[in-house]
Amino acid sequence: MAPRIWCGWLLQHSHSLSCQRGLRHKQSLSAWNESEATSKPATVRTKPITTAAMTITTLEPPRCPTCYEHGIRQIVNGNNPNGNAGRPYYICDLCDRFICFDDQRGISPANPRCRCGRYTRRQIAGTEKEVPHGIHYVCARGWCSFYSEEVDQDGVQRRVPARLVGTCSGYSYI
Repeated sequence: MAPRIWCGWLLQHSHSLSCQRGLRHKQSLSAWNESEATSKPATVRTKPITTAAMTITTLEPPRCPTCYEHGIRQIVNGNNPNGNAGRPYYICDLCDRFICFDDQRGISPANPRCRCGRYTRRQIAGTEKEVPHGIHYVCARGWCSFYSEEVDQDGVQRRVPARLVGTCSGYSYI
């Protein structure tokens, strides 16, 4: 069965969500991430990030779940077609394994919990996946192998139309 395109709710609510709290939240996260990118801490520390829904404490840098080495922070290439251009993330240098993104985009208490017992990250798959631009949930810290598709009432994975992927990257809820 072909995946259904999920855009009605996004088109109806995207403007009000960004105007109500997303814009201020996005600006404050953007300023924090820019300062973090220019100065790397010598030791592991925590920094609380407050959103309208909750407070999340981030650990820097996260460890690779395979070899337990500290991740290396990098920035997604500027011409990334999946809506992640300029987004910070961690990768394991030894395993050459993606660990997690270094932002709060897609993390919400409305999301299911992963095997670690934490809130998951809601995100959009890339074009090379079985369901291009399919919406799914993963462990936000990259520690467990949690993966769950967001499905509609018929059990079909929801997806974002290709023309809206770039638009979605500006919102904190996906």
